[in-house]
Amino acid sequence: MELGHREDQSAPTESKPQRTYEVRTEMSEIPHNNLFAEPVRSSLPYSVARLTGVTGYTGFMIDEQRLVGMKDNSSGSLAASDIDVFTL
Repeated sequence: MELGHREDQSAPTESKPQRTYEVRTEMSEIPHNNLFAEPVRSSLPYSVARLTGVTGYTGFMIDEQRLVGMKDNSSGSLAASDIDVFTL
């Protein structure tokens, strides 16, 4: 059973990322695909937020409300201007 699903309804462009959000409440499995040692199985509800069409980032952080994209500047250090915050 899926509690909620929402998609960004605007037309995708190169400058605007495409976002989707859904809540999963049934048993699910994420294959390891060289990321995990074994498949990850969950029987607890969780939300899935996807952000596609984003390039130029070297790392991401996520919490319950935000996705933070980090970019390295030419010197290889991280400055406040090299951080983008996406809200869900």
